[in-house]
Amino acid sequence: MAIPVACRTKLMENKLDGNSPGWKIVDAANLATTDAPAVLLTKLMHAFYDYGRGHWRWTTSSASSAGAGGLLRGAAAKCACATFNDNLKFLAEKICGVTGIGRGDINEHFLTVPGGVCIDSGWHGNVRTDKQTFDQLRCFKFSTHYWLTLGGANYDACFNKVFHSRADIIWTTLLIDMAMAKKCRLDTDKVRKLAKPLPAYQYIVQMSMPAPDLWPGWQLVSVEQLKKLK
Repeated sequence: MAIPVACRTKLMENKLDGNSPGWKIVDAANLATTDAPAVLLTKLMHAFYDYGRGHWRWTTSSASSAGAGGLLRGAAAKCACATFNDNLKFLAEKICGVTGIGRGDINEHFLTVPGGVCIDSGWHGNVRTDKQTFDQLRCFKFSTHYWLTLGGANYDACFNKVFHSRADIIWTTLLIDMAMAKKCRLDTDKVRKLAKPLPAYQYIVQMSMPAPDLWPGWQLVSVEQLKKLK
C-alpha cells in the first residue's frame, strides 16, 4: 500500500527522504487514510520496532542528535527508551497528524515480565538465575522506563507492546533492604529485594561481570544464596 499523500508531503517537509529510516518505516506500516488514531499508532509502532531490530541499539542515554526526529533521519543509530518512543511520537504527530499522544513512565527499580524481546536485537536481557541464562529468561532490570499514551492505552516502541496496566509489563518492583546489604557487605544499589518474592528467589544482586551486551548484569538469588555472599 502506497504512503498516503498527506504523509508523503509531511515526510518531505521534515527532511525525511526515501532513503531515511522514517520514510522506510512509514512505507512499511501500510497506513490507510481511514485508520483510526489508535490503529495508525499501532501500525507505526510495529514498523518502527521491526526497523529498529535490524538497525538500532539501546543505550543508557541518548545523544542530542537522536532527538527531534534525528533517529528517523539517520543522524543516530542508538538511544535510550524515551528517545525511541519520542521518535515514534514524532512520526505519529508530525507526519501522520495524530493528536493527543502523551508519555507514561515508571521511575523506580523494577524487573520486566520475562520473555520480552526488545528493539535492540543484540540485547537479550540483563537478568539471569542460577538455572536460566540472560537469553533464556529475557528479563530486563530498569530503574526507569518510558512509553507513549493515547486514548487510555500505552504504546511501548521498545518492546512493540500495547498495554493497559503497568502490571502488564512489570514482573516486580525492587526495594532497598539496608539490613541485608549490610549483612552481605554490599552497597544498597548492588542488592535489591523483590517486592513480590518468587518461590525460588527473593533478591537480586548485581554481578561482578556485565551481561554479554555490556549492560550491568543481575542475578536472582534466594535468601540462602545471598547469605553465602557474606
